[in-house]
Amino acid sequence: IFHRYTHLERYGKDETKGIENGIIFFYFLLDGTNAVLWRDENGLQCGSRNRHLTPNESDNQGFRAYIKKNADKFEPFFQMFPTAILYGEFLVKNNVQCYLKDAWNKFYVFDMVFDKGGYLDFLTPEQYTGTLDVYGIEYIPTIAKLENYEGDYSEFFSQANYLIDS
Repeated sequence: IFHRYTHLERYGKDETKGIENGIIFFYFLLDGTNAVLWRDENGLQCGSRNRHLTPNESDNQGFRAYIKKNADKFEPFFQMFPTAILYGEFLVKNNVQCYLKDAWNKFYVFDMVFDKGGYLDFLTPEQYTGTLDVYGIEYIPTIAKLENYEGDYSEFFSQANYLIDS
């Protein structure tokens, strides 16, 4: 079953007041297209930000074709974790053109959840990155894990150079 990713608000909006309370993970931002990957009884399934991509529909800028071509990477993962859902960014050329040449047209996970049959159980990067490493699945690394942070976030922006061609 397709599960749309949770809507996120931009930092600094009323809806994000208090987000610094507790633990937060600071990530790199990739500017591609949102993509979702899961497996059901019919095999690997792909989605965009808002919908399930069926074979009769558009491909979300080549994401479904990429998954089909690389199914041998993803199938073993989903055989081990059949209720997992991978949310990520499929890095395709659009407004931002500054990424490394070999970074394009790949899927980079930014969240892993388990479908618990009525709710989604979100994992922290600490819980899923080691598993993704085992299966050779790329993910967006964490810049920092912060707890009740009251400092200036700009200190982390200078580190936001993942896959950037400098």
